Amino acid sequence: METVPSAALLLGTGTRERHATTDTLQEVIRDYNRSLLAREYPFLDHELDHHRLLVDLGLKYLPDELPATVLDIGTGRGICPRFFARLGHRSITLDFPVTGTNEALNSVAMAGVETHECDCSSQPFPLESDSVDCVYLVDVIEHFPHSPKFLLEEIYRVLRPGGVLIDSTFNAVRLTVRLKMLLGYSNWPRVGDYYDSSFHGGHHHEYTESELRYVHVRAGLRNIEMQLVERNSLYVGEGLDSLQSGLRKPGEGKPKLQLARKLLYAATQLSPSLKSHMYLVSQK
Repeated sequence: METVPSAALLLGTGTRERHATTDTLQEVIRDYNRSLLAREYPFLDHELDHHRLLVDLGLKYLPDELPATVLDIGTGRGICPRFFARLGHRSITLDFPVTGTNEALNSVAMAGVETHECDCSSQPFPLESDSVDCVYLVDVIEHFPHSPKFLLEEIYRVLRPGGVLIDSTFNAVRLTVRLKMLLGYSNWPRVGDYYDSSFHGGHHHEYTESELRYVHVRAGLRNIEMQLVERNSLYVGEGLDSLQSGLRKPGEGKPKLQLARKLLYAATQLSPSLKSHMYLVSQK
């Protein structure tokens, strides 16, 4: 019988354990990039650090007993659920065809992930109460057009006592947004991009750090760790109007923009509240 390495061993503090986590994650990404879904949504090299931080946080808080149960909400490419399935954990993802795609669910199912269709904004999760060790809510909460109350209360219900929610989202007051607004550019999706659509899947509300903490506490969760990371200033394209929400593939750009990137990044290191991404860990 194959032995699954423990979460503590994979996380570790030494170089060997760190490399073990990274190697497993890179294997998962290579497998994903061979999938049909990757033809439309490839995994790009610059996204590795984001996902490495996410899986590191999961491994940090998972119990030593194996297998643990890890729930991902909003499947997308499903890198995190694929990673934990590879380690032998019970890995589950929930998504809704209107907001996600059946192709996404089918793709992760082929990687050994348990999948369920669920409109997480209004439908109870198809899981028992107190049954999940770790929930991932990765770049999802900002897409909800209404209150996240139902979603967060359902997460609280399915988490075991001591279980954690890992929520990553954009900082509404990040430096790149402040600069865009100052220069007369909107940070929100262009209305022409969804004017004729029956469904708008873009951002509806981005959170400040205090707002993100607040909604988790209101759901009964206890905030235990917050990390702010700067990513957006690294992806300025051909002009400041390209400072859009979301990760962008870094381009070489013009020399002046290369300098601008470095200056923007340096400013966020001096003032962490201006960083672009928030990673909040909350516990039941």
